[in-house]
Amino acid sequence: MRMEGRLALAAGDDQFAREQFGAAADFWGRLSGRLEEARSRRLLGQVMSRIGDPAAAIEEMRRAYHAAVRCSAGTETRLAKEELMRLGDTIEPTPEQVKRALELLHQPAALSGSALLGTMNLSMDIDAAKLHDVLEDTIRELSRGSAGEEVEAARVLLDCYVNRVGSHEVVAERLHLSRRTFYRRLDRGLLTLAQRLGQLRVPAAI
Repeated sequence: MRMEGRLALAAGDDQFAREQFGAAADFWGRLSGRLEEARSRRLLGQVMSRIGDPAAAIEEMRRAYHAAVRCSAGTETRLAKEELMRLGDTIEPTPEQVKRALELLHQPAALSGSALLGTMNLSMDIDAAKLHDVLEDTIRELSRGSAGEEVEAARVLLDCYVNRVGSHEVVAERLHLSRRTFYRRLDRGLLTLAQRLGQLRVPAAI
């Protein structure tokens, strides 16, 4: 199927190539052949990009990346990552994604549709409840130090989003921070949390 798809692609028959790569991806997915599924979905994503459907291309590339990560296929992981970056997609958690997820932290249904959960699920298999626990546990861990800007930043996140003690002004006063310092710590906390989440790699069992 994949060979037929390659030949069709070379001949300019994008529709037939799409059908063949899609069939190959589904076939290997049913057999849990993660490496071959990753290869097939990456090729399918390239076809979708070529025919002018970037949303479908990103979806297939994300699935290719996920399959590659789950079978520890370094080359395929790198290739899918490069394709996603070319398509303008984010495969690592961003501060913006983290901020929005924290705003939804106590709303399980909304958190389940967050961009952060989708990004995390490229390299893990978690649901909204698990994401809630990961966010809260990581913030608490970062806040346990004795001093320093990073600890202050984590405590800002803890009071704003986990404990929900009040408005930004209330949290700033509680932590004895000026308004300017509060927002610097908030930005730093979101960045640090995004970086920490990006280090998590817990693929599901094959």
